[in-house]
Amino acid sequence: MPQEYRFLNHRSDLFIQGTSDTQAGAIEAVAYGLFASICGETQKDCITVQFEESGVDFQDLVVNIFTRILAEMDINSRIGAGLQVVSLEGNRAKLKLRLCKGRAKMHVKAVTYHEFQMVEENGKHKLRVLFDI
Repeated sequence: MPQEYRFLNHRSDLFIQGTSDTQAGAIEAVAYGLFASICGETQKDCITVQFEESGVDFQDLVVNIFTRILAEMDINSRIGAGLQVVSLEGNRAKLKLRLCKGRAKMHVKAVTYHEFQMVEENGKHKLRVLFDI
């Protein structure tokens, strides 16, 4: 199954659910939802940033990944355009983040632990992540 994301209702923040056959794919799907929310236009002049993250558990790992993504976008003055989870072993991940120049239509301040959820239903991994805007 290809990755997919959808936006969930939330009164004040950005709530995204990513679905895939794997946990890594679900993380990537949430990232694509995040990037689509920030910038809907075609992006140019891209770079790739490789990094590793870890956490005390899976939830902490995911929050650390998205915290790093938001930081890399700010540091490089670019917008996320793609994420590849190169490896995911336990509570450690290696990732490749594609960042491009583009015009942001929304500023995402942070990722939160609130309403985090990772479930497996019928062989599909569903990851829910809430972002503070």
